[in-house]
Amino acid sequence: MGVMRSRREESTESSGKICSRTEQPEALMKRVDTDSRRGVRLLVDEGYEDRILMAHDIHTKHRLMKYGGHGYSHILTNVVPKMLLRGITENALDKILIENPKQWLTFK
Repeated sequence: MGVMRSRREESTESSGKICSRTEQPEALMKRVDTDSRRGVRLLVDEGYEDRILMAHDIHTKHRLMKYGGHGYSHILTNVVPKMLLRGITENALDKILIENPKQWLTFK
């Protein structure tokens, strides 16, 4: 087997979004998720839940469940339950996962 390549590029822009481009081992993926949950909790605590959108991408096949990755359901199956444990309310999560995307995607 070859050596697992790992690279991590992360930047925080003035918009507050975090971009992560990774080919990484599981431990690093968990750390990125933990940091993201912590960041969302801080924003919710500051009253910004109306301005938060969540997303992730599948940019290579190793991110698909078929190849051992988290798959497209990652946010709903892995992230949301941990956010609830972190104390983020269901109402805040409904805003973040349903209402905010609906508002953002509505053309006026």
